[in-house]
Amino acid sequence: MIRPLPLPILLPALAGCHLFASGTIGTTCEDLEGGCPGDTGPIDTSPVGGDYTVRSVLGARGAGGVSVRAIGPEGDVLLSVATDDSPSPGPVAWDEPGGRIFYYDNAASVLHVLQPSAGAVIDGYAPDTGAERIQAVDVAYVDSRLYVLAPTALYRVDIEGRTFGTLVPEGLILDGRSMVPSPDGAIWVLDLGGVGGLPDLWRVDLGSGDAVQALSDFDDGQGRAHAGFLGPGNTGWVCSALGSMYAVEDLLAGSRTPSAMPDPADMQALVGASFVDDVTDCGWDPSASRFLASSVSAGILGIDAWNSVDRRVAPVEGETPFHADFVPAPAAR
Repeated sequence: MIRPLPLPILLPALAGCHLFASGTIGTTCEDLEGGCPGDTGPIDTSPVGGDYTVRSVLGARGAGGVSVRAIGPEGDVLLSVATDDSPSPGPVAWDEPGGRIFYYDNAASVLHVLQPSAGAVIDGYAPDTGAERIQAVDVAYVDSRLYVLAPTALYRVDIEGRTFGTLVPEGLILDGRSMVPSPDGAIWVLDLGGVGGLPDLWRVDLGSGDAVQALSDFDDGQGRAHAGFLGPGNTGWVCSALGSMYAVEDLLAGSRTPSAMPDPADMQALVGASFVDDVTDCGWDPSASRFLASSVSAGILGIDAWNSVDRRVAPVEGETPFHADFVPAPAAR
């Protein structure tokens, strides 16, 4: 059931998530931002939701296949698993208490449940609606249940039964990019609105599957809504492929100036270029008061309120990162 809500409404908080790009993304900062990186000044970075520590889950391809690592705040590897290579690796998620990592292979349309000593493979097929060869843009592990987002539908996975069930059928979401567990026990789905559309935010009840269009057309383009996360002030934020950070409330109000972005001089020193345009995922670490951005070429970067950049996790030689997720420690969830 779809129930549009009147605007304006209070924007829900978004946690760290990951997205795929669709279509062609420009390779210059002018294409994506309307301007190149520069000074933006400090913002309020007071911790939200407690001074919890954020972990990173990073998937990468190398000569040995696909590897997924759960990484602590100091770059320490908490869990590492591997599986066969894929020409189209998909999103990753982590069940920290259960010691399991979830990885979706879009080439084979299968979900891998990976553990150091065991594992399982679940076909991307939902018998209740007949959906076959499901292509995943995001996965999320919420309250001991796993959810898989396709561009136009949302599925719940019975891990023990190894089956997919349809939570939101096709026809509602036009171009889903990420889903984020919300503080009230629902999932928020970021939808770019299809070809030529504008980004929307949907709230999905995890029990009934009821979807509410909570926020419609909150920006005047799709480029800034590349990834969504819970940011400073306990509000929703998005980032671009350049790693520029925007409060969604600012975009809704018409402000297109990023509140934070990687400093060009720092980037030049780190990666030999003043900017990168391959950021796939972003997040916020309140324990360190810095934004997090995962770049295919630069690894995981930390960006503070004054745009200073440090490298939290450098790329492993011979590997290419393809997806990341930023999640709080279990006690903070």
